[in-house]
Amino acid sequence: MRSIKRDANGKMTRIVFCNEGPEYFEFLAQYQRNTLLDLYRSLNPGFNILEEDLFVDNVYNPLNKWNSSTDTGTIMHLIQVNNTLGAEVDLGARATVQRKRPDGTLITDSDELIQCSKYGNPNRNSDPTIGAGINAAARNQVMLTIQNPVGLYIDSINWNLIEPPAGHDEDDPSTFWKWTRGRTGNYMRGEFEVPEGKGYVLGDLKVNKKPLEYGGQLADYIRVSITARTSDLQIQPRLCTEAPPPVAQDCACEEPLAMSNWSYALLQEKSLPGLANHSVNRV
Repeated sequence: MRSIKRDANGKMTRIVFCNEGPEYFEFLAQYQRNTLLDLYRSLNPGFNILEEDLFVDNVYNPLNKWNSSTDTGTIMHLIQVNNTLGAEVDLGARATVQRKRPDGTLITDSDELIQCSKYGNPNRNSDPTIGAGINAAARNQVMLTIQNPVGLYIDSINWNLIEPPAGHDEDDPSTFWKWTRGRTGNYMRGEFEVPEGKGYVLGDLKVNKKPLEYGGQLADYIRVSITARTSDLQIQPRLCTEAPPPVAQDCACEEPLAMSNWSYALLQEKSLPGLANHSVNRV
């Protein structure tokens, strides 16, 4: 998700990217409203953000005016219904199930896998890519779980094709980028703005030899990934028509929990031998 601020000439002066889900903000809205308001204000200086802007009938509104506009540069978190932690875990869990055709050949095609296991949205670019990456790891006969803290994170930016305007060859555009949420390896929000006094703005930069006009030009060079941890386990492929078997757990539930291999791995993470990290990129 991104939001852009432009000057009177329509040139881009500031852009904000974020990929944090809504859960943390919803929690603050319920239990620590002052913290939520302070967070909005601290990340968006220069704007008169009021508490009543963030709530409708005393309930937090993720689509408030400071988090739903693409032309103010004030976004805070994702708002699309599929961009939640629950949706991420569901996609990851379903993608771990190996699939085969009636003739026994393994299914590896990203489009065929997402249609078969019904995870995410097949019309998006990200969901089939992430699912295929997770499934490829699962085909190596390993058990997977999402690494803590669970989430999709910005892990790198390719600055090679992002250049300053003519006459400013010594400037390094990567130094104009500022992380505002997260930490190394787990970044969730970043701002891009040319410092005052440089004599030019973001719209004067070149991306792949073309003037920077749209956020999508930069988004192409931002890598977002999900990191999984793996451990050895023999897993047999299932036919596309088969669902994962239920795994009974000792609990106080009225009925046994039906859990996928992914969910079981989440419960057993601390006891899994040979845990290793495995990143799956979202493009």
